[in-house]
Amino acid sequence: MIIFLFTNLLLIVFFALVIVFCVKLRNWGAVLINILGFLTVASSLYLEFSHLQTRYTLVVIMSIVVLVMIFDILIAIFQLRAGGLYAYLKPMAQKDVLENPEYKMIFDDAAIRREINLNQKEEMIEGLQAYEMWKMGNKAYLAGDYDNAMEKYELSLHWEASSVAWVNKSGVCIERGNFDQAIHCCDEAIKLNDECEEAWINRGVSFDRKREYDKAIKSFDKALIVNESNPDTWTYHGNALRRLGKLEESLQSYDKAIELKNDQLAAWYNKGVAFSKLGRIEEAVECFSQVVKIQPDFAFGYYNLGNSYNKLDRNKEALDAYAHALRLQPRFNEAWNNQGIALSKIGQLRDAIKSYNRAIGIKPDYYEAWINRALALESLGEIREAIKSYEKFLELAPVELKKHIAIAQRHVEELKSRLAKEEKEQQKRKRWLWNPFKKEKTLETATDPELGEQTEQVDSPETVSPDDG
Repeated sequence: MIIFLFTNLLLIVFFALVIVFCVKLRNWGAVLINILGFLTVASSLYLEFSHLQTRYTLVVIMSIVVLVMIFDILIAIFQLRAGGLYAYLKPMAQKDVLENPEYKMIFDDAAIRREINLNQKEEMIEGLQAYEMWKMGNKAYLAGDYDNAMEKYELSLHWEASSVAWVNKSGVCIERGNFDQAIHCCDEAIKLNDECEEAWINRGVSFDRKREYDKAIKSFDKALIVNESNPDTWTYHGNALRRLGKLEESLQSYDKAIELKNDQLAAWYNKGVAFSKLGRIEEAVECFSQVVKIQPDFAFGYYNLGNSYNKLDRNKEALDAYAHALRLQPRFNEAWNNQGIALSKIGQLRDAIKSYNRAIGIKPDYYEAWINRALALESLGEIREAIKSYEKFLELAPVELKKHIAIAQRHVEELKSRLAKEEKEQQKRKRWLWNPFKKEKTLETATDPELGEQTEQVDSPETVSPDDG
């Protein structure tokens, strides 16, 4: 009996957790199936305590539970293959990796052995200690224990200085956000070995994170003098140029990276971003198409492809790209919003509102979705709901959005005025009628199909433009 109760309680907890998770993924079919599993186990407990449980009911209940659990396993496998589960657990991490340069670490034993062996001033024991501390630091770093890694790299440098240990210490500093200290470590590494490519790269990465892009470019230039065949460095170089507004120059760096490595995902992605900023949208489409070809499970690639199609008014292709992005990343609020924009453009305003609602459900303070929702509702003549959405936008929008705030304020005033006018007209049309059967006066309201709450229909409501990515 105890084992039976314990097993059933575990199943109830399991199904409850799965239901919560499926609700967050908005997989309503899975929610219903798991509610069935939950209720089945609960009914089993009820029958057991009521002494109504029979062998037949037990077999039926166990069969339902097993089927529901098999269903859950299949759903989990499907989500993992589609990337949706990964996307929910780790949303948009890839975008950060692609847009921000990655620091370098050195794990090659031969690199530090060569450097320590070249230094004959120290005793052999000190070189061995430096080597062992460096290895222990690497192990701690790979385990994510950055404090321990930092301590071991400092001990390695204490026993015998090496550019390799300085580089790895700089990597830990960047990981922890200590960019000035990372630059100092790189400078020390360069003093020992001015051809240490990783030191120049990490120096550039640190300046890039500090938004000192001119200095970042100079460091990447030095790294390219040491090794001009590194596609990562050319990509980082292009990113720094792009952030400085030197878009044409950044394209040259991305082209060089792609020439060296045709499937260099970050180069294709950031090249597409540069083309978008230049207004060369057709070329941006080519780049983002290449991105999703290289990595089909990259939601942000499809999102930016959709944005590019959106700007070209190729709305059906935009909707297809957003659908791909949302299958991979169900909680991608920007994709829901921009899908709504594309739907609005082709007149599917009801579906557009559903998309805006999904975006707002994920991020309630997403002001872009609120104004787009308001515009769609206004186009459908749903004035009161439109006013609420405009007012929510005005509550959330930052003061920098002066143009959109002015538009929303004007629309609220116009809609409230129109609403008041329509209500006044309806009041005028009320009249008293005599009912000969009841011999009493009844109040009746005249109807007019031209009145009510219908507003002027527009084919393409005003929208907030898609992001450049």
